[in-house]
Amino acid sequence: MAKFILSAFADEAGDSLSEQIAALKENEIGLIEPRSFDKRNVITLSDDELLSIREALDKADIRVGSLGSPIGKFSIEEDFEPQLEKLERAIRACEILGANKMRMFSFYMPDENRAAHIDAISERLCKMVSLAAERGITLCHENEEKIYGEAPEHVSELFNRVPSLMGVYDPANFCVCGHDPKAGLSSTLPRLAYVHIKDGLMKGSKGTEDGMVILPAGEGDGELAEMLSILDAHTDGEVMLTLEPHLFESNAFLGVDDRTLASTLKFDNARSAFDHGVAALKKLLADCGFKYENGYYVK
Repeated sequence: MAKFILSAFADEAGDSLSEQIAALKENEIGLIEPRSFDKRNVITLSDDELLSIREALDKADIRVGSLGSPIGKFSIEEDFEPQLEKLERAIRACEILGANKMRMFSFYMPDENRAAHIDAISERLCKMVSLAAERGITLCHENEEKIYGEAPEHVSELFNRVPSLMGVYDPANFCVCGHDPKAGLSSTLPRLAYVHIKDGLMKGSKGTEDGMVILPAGEGDGELAEMLSILDAHTDGEVMLTLEPHLFESNAFLGVDDRTLASTLKFDNARSAFDHGVAALKKLLADCGFKYENGYYVK
């Protein structure tokens, strides 16, 4: 049986560290996936800045579940050495903030011929995974549009080629790319590290013509209720659910995604959208029979 624990990209609630801590505390979430503070990506911050963030998080009794890094979000045709320098900085951020996991990606494709790039992708990922592992950090690949690991079959191939690579399952990202989220879960489950929680409509369905439609957990095509059931049946222990609501074009969203949100939901500000996303996940957990006990949602 799974023990679900909540985390969040709190930069979707507010830009500043104080706003992010307040949002987490008031929503009773004890983990954070740091991505940006004051519109600056976490891996661009100095050691002193990171130490200050760690001190504030410790004081608020908030732990870092994983680092929401942008590593791997560049073209496979770009020079690799500068990306290794960024990886080094991301690993250092993990060490200071106390994270043993890091979210990352599998490179943007310059064309539709993905097979032509798989050897280079595998070689680079193996190098990155090895460098991180030497420092006690596990790299966790997230499925996302336009990178190699966009579709379920490509996620499986990456895991076959890179033995120590782990996975972050994002059901909405499969949906908005037009891929079956259940197939995506099957491909990720053998290497699952944790889950990103957002829901959405399948690309090509009514309402998605003008952009991607992201919805609260349980209200889209991501089949999150079934996902929770599968994870509960196949997992013995802690499973981190990291909220990434994407219900409002916050500064954090605009800094990481150039797609247009086409949701029918309207919010006055980032914090209200974040709170709505948290409430939706908690309701979904309750509807699926999970109760909150000692920091976890369990049956």
